[in-house]
Amino acid sequence: MRHATRFAVIACVAGLWFAPSPMTAQRSTASPPASQFPPLGPGGPTLDVRTLTRDLPFPMAKIAVPLIPDRTVRITDHGARGDGATLNTAAIAAAIDACSKAGGGQVVVPRGVFLTGPIELKSRIDLHLERGALLLFSPRFEEYPLVRTSYEGGDSVKARSPIWAKGAEDIAITGEGIIDGSGQAWRPVKQFKMTDPQWKALLASGGVVDAAGTTWWPSREAMTGAGTVKALDARGGDVPLAEYAAARQFLRPVMISLVECRRVLLDGSTFQNSPAWNIHPLLCEDLVIRNITVLNPWYSQNGDGLDLESCRRVAVYRCRFDVGDDAICIKSGKDEYGRRRGRPTEDVVIVDNVVYHGHGGFTVGSEMSGGVRNILVERCTFLGTDVGLRFKTTRGRGGVVEKIWIRDIQMKDIPTDAIGFNMYYGGEAPTEAAEGAVASRPAMPVNEGTPQFRDIVLSRILCRGADRAVMIEGLPEMPIRGIVLDDVRISARRGLAAVDAENIALRHVEIAASTGPAISVRDSRGVTLDGVPVPGGDVPARAARRGDQVVWTLDNLKTIGGHAVSLIGAPRVVATPAGPAIEFDGVHDGLLLEVNPIEGLAQFTVEALIEPASDGPAEQRFIHISETGTDRRVMMETRILPDHSWSLDTFLLDAPPGLTLLDRAKTHATDGWHVASLTYDGKTMTHYVDGVRDGEGAVPFGPMKTGRVSIGVRQNLVSWFKGKIAVIRISPEALPAERLLPTPKL
Repeated sequence: MRHATRFAVIACVAGLWFAPSPMTAQRSTASPPASQFPPLGPGGPTLDVRTLTRDLPFPMAKIAVPLIPDRTVRITDHGARGDGATLNTAAIAAAIDACSKAGGGQVVVPRGVFLTGPIELKSRIDLHLERGALLLFSPRFEEYPLVRTSYEGGDSVKARSPIWAKGAEDIAITGEGIIDGSGQAWRPVKQFKMTDPQWKALLASGGVVDAAGTTWWPSREAMTGAGTVKALDARGGDVPLAEYAAARQFLRPVMISLVECRRVLLDGSTFQNSPAWNIHPLLCEDLVIRNITVLNPWYSQNGDGLDLESCRRVAVYRCRFDVGDDAICIKSGKDEYGRRRGRPTEDVVIVDNVVYHGHGGFTVGSEMSGGVRNILVERCTFLGTDVGLRFKTTRGRGGVVEKIWIRDIQMKDIPTDAIGFNMYYGGEAPTEAAEGAVASRPAMPVNEGTPQFRDIVLSRILCRGADRAVMIEGLPEMPIRGIVLDDVRISARRGLAAVDAENIALRHVEIAASTGPAISVRDSRGVTLDGVPVPGGDVPARAARRGDQVVWTLDNLKTIGGHAVSLIGAPRVVATPAGPAIEFDGVHDGLLLEVNPIEGLAQFTVEALIEPASDGPAEQRFIHISETGTDRRVMMETRILPDHSWSLDTFLLDAPPGLTLLDRAKTHATDGWHVASLTYDGKTMTHYVDGVRDGEGAVPFGPMKTGRVSIGVRQNLVSWFKGKIAVIRISPEALPAERLLPTPKL
């Protein structure tokens, strides 16, 4: 082995230059041989810290990286045997001790299967796994002594982690080898996550099944361990560790536990089959994770990929995850424990990663009581993760999650929410009511346990296939605030729902929902769609199949509100000061949708943001709603007058003669943006222009059945509209003037 005194700055290979640690007097300008590290893939060395941290939306100091002396110690020189049968715990520890006493260096695991117990990483040690090396951790529980540690955001007793370090500096795990935690020996398995043949094979392998017959455990000790631990924990923190031994097989460890470490590098290796979480840096600073692969069976209980807890200055890039729980997860402690510790996870850059399976592709929470801030997630791909972008917390957590930027994300086949903000995690949420009927919940007092989500920007998000596009679900006493969705395009079964939210900006959002409204808002304020307010407050439920306000943005010619569009003529999408709009030529342009947006409503409001042209026909129908098989209809028109001003003409017909509202003395300027509104409260029809009442009258009009709506023309193809229409909004009540869409000030 070599004993040279020069040092190598590991992270400068392949162009990744970080700020060195304070040990600059010992640093050589030489880098380790590039052959020691896996290729970075397309783009090669161009992805360096200057790229990752350039033009960040928050200030971030450079990340310091490990300084590892240029010294090599091979574990086989200390008696390790890669035969898959010899227990190499002592040999590997001897190699690390020898290298550490010499001042540090690279401890090499060569090709072979090396069975071992727990490994402690020490300062200035790079545990390097060569290609073909498999570090296989023993499935024998007695190899893992019990320790006091932190797990799921609080103090915990666990078995010793397979690889661990506490208070170490300048440490690394590198190389193209594999680390396997033998998690199958520890984990329970739920029946619903397996096929029948898999479940039968698991039962035949041994272990026990719980009384319900739905969960398999590796042993009876593991199955009953939860009760044992609960009873011991109830006695307080001074219970001797030896008393927990009866539950050892239940006390599953995380596979990689790094606590209070500084200058850490994980590069190139595969981390798989962990007993609980896979990689858990806690209270660490200056951490680089790149080019790694993290694997767990999709059915693995608590099989998270990477859990960054109360860490700062972190870069995670060009990694691959296929796991059984959250893939890339940000945490900062749970409830009063996390608030007392008061260490946020902050200054984190997550770029160019792929998640093939996991509960969440990128997740914050639910243990976020110490706070989360200054996070950038960029150019990541999520394929079939249960949720794409997942924010979760609950009452009692406290803590603030803020200043997060997520951009250039692509997703496919998301079984639940493409984007989800859930402040009821672990408890009954409003959306657990029947689909389409979101139930309100009473507000609770605001205290230190009230969590907050605020100031989160998501831009350039693409998802093809999800159950629901977006769920923003705040607490009535603490709404989710300051969420921006910009250039978001999602196809899903259901659209976007906002409950208990404030100051939510939807910009250039395209949601194709196959059922229900594309966008619905409840108990929220300050929600805007391309600058047009979507009023909050309480929107009463109705006895119909849908109970939410619907906003249609006319920014494309394929779908409106998730409904397919049949084109008449050649209307076109144009950019306007009021946002994107569809322009109609007044001769042969129109749209037809096979949906009745007021179906089943005893009361309703129909609003449209329009810009009538001054040179159009005298009578111009811009909305026409009809009921299939009858003559019942709702119509809204502009009447162009000789002086090129216009008046609003509206019509309701339940049974002849119906009611027309038209007052030619009330005129409005053409070639400018206006909001035309029609309300019906079950007895009286009223219409408004720019929030000012232009007419009203009593008329009977019962709830409509299925039908269709035409935009820009009457359904018999007369009365063509000339001008632009940007937004149509349907509300399930007769809105008062003060809650109508305001006219944009342009």
